[in-house]
Amino acid sequence: MAAPQINGKPSGGITYYIGRATSQEASNDALAACRKKNTGAQCKLIYENCTEKIFERF
Repeated sequence: MAAPQINGKPSGGITYYIGRATSQEASNDALAACRKKNTGAQCKLIYENCTEKIFERF
């Protein structure tokens, strides 16, 4: 998840949630999309690891 910020504070632009096969791919694509649509703001990752697989055998 990537969100635009100005001077370290949320800018009110468009936040991007993107899912991919790996956390790294999702992070890269979310940042790229955020930067493309939120010119003048610095985009930062605000959440990652959402694609990590968690499995518990019972």
